[in-house]
Order: sequence, then structure tokens, then C-alpha cells
Amino acid sequence: MRETAMKPLKRVFFLLACLLFSLFLSGKDKLAPHHQEWLDTVEPIITKMERDVFFQLKTQEQRDKFITLFWNRRDPLPDTKKNEFYEEYMERVRYANLNFGRNTAKLGCRTERGQFYLLLGPPLSREIYTGSQDLLPLELWSYNGDIKLGLPSYFYLIFFQPHGLGEYRLYSPGVAGPARLLSPSVSMRSINRNQAYQIIRRSAGELAKASLSYIPDDSSLMSSSLSSDILVSKIYELPEKKFTDSYAVDFLKLEDHVETDYLDDYIENRFDAKIFRIDGQNYLHWTLEPEKINFATYEGSTYASFQLITRIEDVEENLILEKNEEIPLKISPEEYERYNRRIFAFQDLIPVIPGQYKLFLLLKNKTGKDFTSTQITFSVPGKSSDPQLSELLLYQDRQRLGENQRNRIKAFSFSGYHYLANAHHNCLPQKNIGIYAQVYNLEDKKDYLCLLKIYSAESEKPEESLTRSLTEILEPDGQSLNIGPISISSIKPGYYSAELSILDTESHKILGKEVNFMILSQPQPIIPWAYSKLHKAPPNYEHLYLIASQHFRKGQYREAKQTLEKILTKTENQQAELLRAQTLSAMKQYKESLAVIKPIYEETHSRKSALLMASNYAELKDWESSLVYLEKLLQQTADLDVLNLAAECYIKLNKPERALPLLKRSLSLDPEQEEIKSLLNQIENKIEKES
Repeated sequence: MRETAMKPLKRVFFLLACLLFSLFLSGKDKLAPHHQEWLDTVEPIITKMERDVFFQLKTQEQRDKFITLFWNRRDPLPDTKKNEFYEEYMERVRYANLNFGRNTAKLGCRTERGQFYLLLGPPLSREIYTGSQDLLPLELWSYNGDIKLGLPSYFYLIFFQPHGLGEYRLYSPGVAGPARLLSPSVSMRSINRNQAYQIIRRSAGELAKASLSYIPDDSSLMSSSLSSDILVSKIYELPEKKFTDSYAVDFLKLEDHVETDYLDDYIENRFDAKIFRIDGQNYLHWTLEPEKINFATYEGSTYASFQLITRIEDVEENLILEKNEEIPLKISPEEYERYNRRIFAFQDLIPVIPGQYKLFLLLKNKTGKDFTSTQITFSVPGKSSDPQLSELLLYQDRQRLGENQRNRIKAFSFSGYHYLANAHHNCLPQKNIGIYAQVYNLEDKKDYLCLLKIYSAESEKPEESLTRSLTEILEPDGQSLNIGPISISSIKPGYYSAELSILDTESHKILGKEVNFMILSQPQPIIPWAYSKLHKAPPNYEHLYLIASQHFRKGQYREAKQTLEKILTKTENQQAELLRAQTLSAMKQYKESLAVIKPIYEETHSRKSALLMASNYAELKDWESSLVYLEKLLQQTADLDVLNLAAECYIKLNKPERALPLLKRSLSLDPEQEEIKSLLNQIENKIEKES
């Protein structure tokens, strides 16, 4: 009775599940047949992130590009014409279709045997058991596992036909037990676990052992083996461990910035970024280390031309800053020979205002037609009178800046020194290291101590410890702390963390930060050969403009205005004047904005200045004056802002017939504008009534 009563409820749950699944699918664009076929083929090796990104792409062209990049990201030898991974994988698909598709409507590569074959490759051995009176048709596979990926060094898999026909299924030692592998004529009898094991053992000892556990050392008759189920789950997780998929998220942003022929060649990179202050202003110092740089040679010189796109967004993905710059590199053959074995790093700094952000960097090599990218989140602390300690910079060496750089600023350079560090924090045992940090708002610095401890990842006891007075390590700028050189010759290779603490007069910890690093076992070049852009020292009007722009984009108009006035009281700057006019308009000071923007428009006749003139006049309800500028813009390439504002002006002037074509054109560019749709209906109804 209980089972019968549950059946209608089960049907309800089943129908509900089907409905939810159909709604889930309807939220995604329907894939073209060849894209669905590709997705089915790579099912075992595609990561969750890659799949999600693939569904988010809107066009067939985007998906074609993504597929190309997917295979190239797995190419073990990208410098050769052949993609060895692709060829091997497609050979696995061919083999699976040939051998695993019998007795099923599926392609062989989409059966359970096929899926594991595609993911793991050919087994070391494949024992086939058919025709036995005691056993169902089954196969025993064995593999060598990669311990680094969380697999045992040796393991089994068993596939069987549950009813003696149809598709082979993966057997679960932990859930089913040995009796599940017996033929119906045997399993119909009341047989316990030990008896089932003994029956299988008569056919094959190794198979019997695997029926208890896929891990040879874990076989036990006393209990079911959960380790087998854990092993299977780890196999399913292999794509997440074997393949780097961060490029997939970047692809959504890259697609608009990277040409098709670049997308085939993505270069891995290492990246690090820290927040440090210069003259009271927070700067994001960053270093990007591509795994390789492709140069070209011409007339005795080695060169490469790069394009760097920098984009900063807030946590809600609103644009805060965007820069696009060209970086030409030209070196002599002697320099190339001297440095070609070293890491090459691009380094720079960006002034940033307080907040939580995402940084996106795209570096295109226009000479080598390849690219690299990275994306991180970072936090910029706000103003505070409380004591603060910056992030720690672990460096391998520091060099005194040349005379021509003393009055300039550049990444990771403080108090006359450039600190040399690599993005992975790798160190050599025979070399010294150092720690750089900054301390703020700490009065009477002579009363404080700095305690540095180095811990192994394997121990809670410090490997090294040293104490210095704060004034002993304080640099002339009054905020920089430099602890070094520190000898690590007595510390064995491995993973470590350095913990820096500021102690008060009673040895209480008031501030602390730490940084992880690794001591390598083999000597190799670890100090990068860096391209580091030089900037004017503060007051730097270019940087002040970037700060003002960030305030403006965050809606902090008062701060934006104040920063722009710092520029304009010292120098004439049309870019800053334009932003000041936009800021005044955003502050609803429309007449003041017009006074600033009018001379710029008269000189440049730029689209931006014309639209701001029109917008200000519209806000002042001077529709005729607004249309003077809008009609000129309409003669050029019109966008939504121009079309919608011009339509509004004509409506306010009681000229709906002039607004009608503009609204239709606007909707043809973006059909999802609900307010414009509603306005268009009102205008059409009004014109119809009047006619």
C-alpha cells in the first residue's frame, strides 16, 4: 500500500523536475547542431567554467572561436603545427565509437565506457569476461594513476551489463557489492558478500579483488568500500585539476578586443599586484610575466610591438577605468642573448581610489600575434587615522635608481630603490631575500619593534626569526620598511610563509601581514628582466586626471571636481576641462557646464562636446537650442543617446511626427528598450487620433 500511494507523488516530482529542466534549457541559447555535437564530444574533459562560458556566448562565430581556443589551450607543444592533444583525443573518440557503441543506441564515445576512455585514455589492461555461467558480461580495466591529481598509483574500473544486455555500466563496489556482478541464475539464490566474492574468485582472482575495491590495497570482505566511490568522484573532477580554465572567463571580455587570428595563441602568465602609497596616494603596483615573448628581427635589431589594455571595474561590473596603450620594444642582439633565458616582466602602476575592484589586463603581441591576460580582485583601503600596515613585497634584490629616474616614479620603486621580485615569489637557497612594506599613521616610531618569522607549510614552529627596531628598518620617506638582506641558506627547499608583526612597547602585536613564497631546489633565473614604465613624480596631471575620472564614474562628483581643479589651476588641459563640464552637469549645474563646454565645442566640434551641449540645454528645457546640436549629430552616425534625446525634444515641441522615425530607428538598434516602446505606442496613437 505504501509503495502504491507514493507513485502519484513520484509522478508529480518527475513532472516538476522536467518542467524546471525545460525552463533551465530555455534560458540558454539553442546550440547549432555542430556546436552541440562538439559539446557532447568533449563532455568528459570540459570544465564547468568552460561549459558555462560556452553557453553564455551569443553567436556561432564566438563559439567557433572558443572551440579553437579550447583545443589550443590543451596543446602540449604549441610551437609545432600539430596539436598532439587534439589528435590523440579524436583517436580516442574514434576507438570508443568503434568498440563501445554496440548493443546501445548511443555513440560509443557517449557510453560510460567511452566517457572514461576519453578522460583516462587506454587502460593498461582490459580483461573481457563474457560467456561465463556465473558472471554477467563485464570488463576489468586497470590504470596507473597520477598521485599529483589525487589518484592512487594503481586502480581498477569494472564495467558490466546489468541485465546481460544493453549498455555497459560502471560498477560500484561500495554500493552494489560483488553479488551484483553474478548472473541471474546464480544471484537468485540467497548469497552473502563472501560467497559472491568466492564465486567471482573462481573465475578470476584479480576481478574478485576489484569487486571489493577499485584500490588494490583497500580490498576487504568485512565492509563495503567507500574509497572506490571517492576514487570515481576524483576521476570525474580530473578536468578541473588537469586544465587551466581561467581563460574561459577572460574570453567573454577578450572577444571584443582580440582579433580572430590572435585567439589561437594564448600565452600563460604569472601575475602579482600590491597596493602601496606614493606621496599619500594609493597606487596599484603590478607585474605580468608571460611564459614566453615572441620577438622578430629586422636590420640587426630584435623587436616586438605590444598593445596593453587595462580595465578596472567595481564589484557590480561598472567601468571605473580603462586605458589602451602601445608598448614598442626594441633591443640589440647582445641584449637578447644576455636576457633571453630570464623571465620577462611588464610592470606598471595605476593610481586608485578606495574601494573593492576587479582588474582586467590584456596584453597583445602584435608582432607575434599572440596574447595573454589576467583578472584579479583587489581592495584599496580608505582614509583612516588608525595605524595600518601595507601588503608585503618579498624581493630577491634591490637596485639603486639611476640619476635619470630619481625624480620619476615606477612600479615597485621607493626611496631611491627599485625592488626586484618575481610574481611567483620563488627564491633560491643560496641567495638572500628581503621584505618591503609600508606603515601608516604610527606615531613615535622609535617605540616599536618589527618581528619577522618564517614558517614552513609543514610546521607551526618558525624556521627563522629576527627582531629589529622600527627605526632601524625605516627608510627616509618615513613610511617604507625594508628588512633585508635575510639569509635563507639554512632553510631546505619547500613552501613557506613570512609573517611580519609590529609590536608595541609591551611586545603586543598591533599590526601584522604575511606573504607566501617557495624556495626552489634547483638554481634557475628568478629575477625578471622588466619593462617598467617611468611616470612623472607627483603632482602628475595624468594621474590626477585618472583619479578624477574614477571619482566621476563612481558618482563622487564633489571629489572629481576638486581633483580636476588641482589640474586646471596649474595647467591648461582640454581633457580635464571636458570632464569638469561633465561633472558640473552631473551635479545639475547646467549653466556652469555650458560655460565650460562651449569653448571646447567651438574649437573641436567633437561628438562628446556636442552631445553634452545638447544634454545641458535639454535639462534647462531649451528644446530648440538642444536640437541645434542634435540635428548636426543626426547627420553623422546616430546612436541611442542622440536618437532618444532628439525624439524627446521634438515631443516637447509638439512635433510627434518628427519624433516617430527617430524612435523607430532607436528600437531597430536596441529592441529591448521598454520605455521607448511605450513612448512609441503613445506617439502612434496620438498621430492616429489627430489624423
